[in-house]
This record gives sequence, C-alpha cells and structure tokens, in this order.
Amino acid sequence: MKYGWAGTGMVVIAIPILTSRKSTTGEHGLESAAFDRTEYYSTAKNLLTSGADAMERLMTAYKASDFFPANSLKVKNRINQLCS
Repeated sequence: MKYGWAGTGMVVIAIPILTSRKSTTGEHGLESAAFDRTEYYSTAKNLLTSGADAMERLMTAYKASDFFPANSLKVKNRINQLCS
C-alpha cells in the first residue's frame, strides 16, 4: 500500500508540471522553462517524501502508545494472579 500511495502522489505532482504550456522567456528561453518545471517537481517530491515520513512516524508512535497500555494491563493482571 505504501508504494501505491507514493506512486499516486508522484503522478499528482507530475501532471500539472509536465502538462503546463507556460513559456518562460528569460535569458535562457526554453531551458529556463524546463529548469523551472524541474525545480518545482523536485521541491514537490521532497515535500511529499518529508510528509510521508512524518506521517509514518506519527502512525508508528500512535501504534506504540496504543500497544504499551494494553500490554502493561496484561502484565498487571498476571502479577495480581500470581500474588493471589
């Protein structure tokens, strides 16, 4: 599933950049337009990667915080059974 979402994100950020018809007339002409599109794509890709990494860390932290209270309750119940 992770790769499916990554592929979807790459397509979502690539379509507007690759299909743009905006021409930039700078000192390099068409090269400047290609450079701008490449720069926007790289920036969006890095933001997508950073956001995915942050969400993965949040979900891992939530999973761990959900796991420990349940596990400690089981340990507490076992200790109570042993002491009784």
